[in-house]
This record gives sequence, structure tokens and C-alpha cells, in this order.
Amino acid sequence: VLPIIVLPAMLYTAAINVYCCLVIFFTMLAFLTYMYFYLRRTSPRSKFFLMWALWSILFLWILFESTVPMLELLPEENVAFLLLLSISLFFLYKAKHFSQSSQAAASHVDAVDEDSAVLLIHDEMEDQDTNVCQLCRKRVPLRTFHCIPCQVCIVRQDHHNVWLDCCIGASNYRYYLLGCIFGLITLLFGSNLSLTSICHPFLIANVVGVHILMPDDCSDVFDQYDIAVCFVGSVYALAMAGCIILVLMQQIFFISRGITGTEWRRGEFIPQRRHCCGNWRNFLCSSK
Repeated sequence: VLPIIVLPAMLYTAAINVYCCLVIFFTMLAFLTYMYFYLRRTSPRSKFFLMWALWSILFLWILFESTVPMLELLPEENVAFLLLLSISLFFLYKAKHFSQSSQAAASHVDAVDEDSAVLLIHDEMEDQDTNVCQLCRKRVPLRTFHCIPCQVCIVRQDHHNVWLDCCIGASNYRYYLLGCIFGLITLLFGSNLSLTSICHPFLIANVVGVHILMPDDCSDVFDQYDIAVCFVGSVYALAMAGCIILVLMQQIFFISRGITGTEWRRGEFIPQRRHCCGNWRNFLCSSK
């Protein structure tokens, strides 16, 4: 419930003037950072960030569609935006839907009682195909890690994503990356359409008769409140796009090294059996 109230209140307050805009966005960053560490400590399975992400998407979509007549966008531009948004949501939904498939399968996991845990951990040194999870005391495949929020072992876990409220692992990693890529394109495309309509645009290219514009001067956007709201929404979309760019850069690094995010954070660096191109070929062509 909190994101439904806080997010619109912040964005509408930010539209008052440029100073409110700067203060609100820095406040939002501090608020989300505080909530992340607070909920990580007190309620790891909280739906707060999932609701914040869903409400951000819904709010920006409502804002965009409500200002389409004012922005004088072409119908085909609106259709392209809706198509990109639908593709993004589809891949993110698939990433969340298949998150449970990354859990260590029952055929690979044998419950271990406390008395034999030490023996199994010793056997792990000789077993090259499995590990023993010391938290749930189960035998799991290699490169499987225990997720504290989910309380399960995840095969090739990259990280626990608070925005989707699920783990990103072997079965949903590609869906997650595709969702991020199309989400980035959607945010950049939508914000560009809005900013070039409310700001003074300039032409940077003409590709097959399609004019590619960029915003130039946005100094007068706060003179009219509805225009300012549209501007603030576009800036918020660009901030989200910036976060996704950082995530994708990190994932490109991990894929190139042939490791997962969890292995990187734990310092478990696997000697590279393949060079960078081989790691990408394995990522693109492997069954999982």
C-alpha cells in the first residue's frame, strides 16, 4: 500500500518547480536505500519493492497515455510504445514464473540429518558433482547456493531480485535479461517521446524517412503544471533506465567471466575454462 501513496505524492510534489524536483529525487533515492536495508533486516520477503516496481510501471503508463493528446504523438508511436511495454512485461513475468524451476530438484537433493552433516561435508571434498548446503543440510548440484529470503537452494543463483521478489537462477536468467533489455528500450523510447514533445527538440538523424529527435531546451517545462508532471515522469523513467543500464553492464561482465553474481560476491572465482567468446557461446547455446 505504501508505494501506491508515496510514489505519486513524490512525483506530483517534484513537479512544483525545479528545486522540488531535485530534492524529491534525492529523497526518493535515500528512502529506497533505507527501505532496502531495513526490510532486508526485518522482513526479507516483503512485497514492498515488487509493489513499487509494479506501481511505477502502471503510473508511468497512465501518465503517458493521459498526456498523449497533449503531446500530439503519432498513433504509430503510441502503438510502438505499448508493444515494447507488453514485451518487457511478458519477459519479466516469465522470469518470475520460472523462478521456482531454479530450485534444486528433488531428484538432486537428499535430506541430511544433523548427525551425518559433518560426514557429508567431508564427502563433498571427494564428490565432484555435488555440494552440501550447510543451511538446509541437503546435497545439491554444483554451483547451487542457498537463498536466505527464499529459504531454498537455487541452481546457479545470480542474485535475489527484490523488484521481482524472486531469485534469478539457471531457469529464468535469460528471461530476466530480456526483460531488462526491452524494459530499457521502452523507458528510453517513452521518455524520448515525452521530452521531445514538451521540450524544444532538435533533429539528430533521419533514418529511412523517420526523424530521430532529441530534447534540447527544457527550461520552461515548470511554467505549466501538467507539462511539469510529464517532465518529472520522464526524468523518473530515465532514472529507472540508468539503473537498468548498470545492471546490464554488471551482467555482461559476469557472462564474459563465466560466473554468476553470487559466485562473484562470495569470491568463488572459477578458473576460466573458456575465453570470453566461449563463455558467451555457452550462455547463448546451453539448454539452461
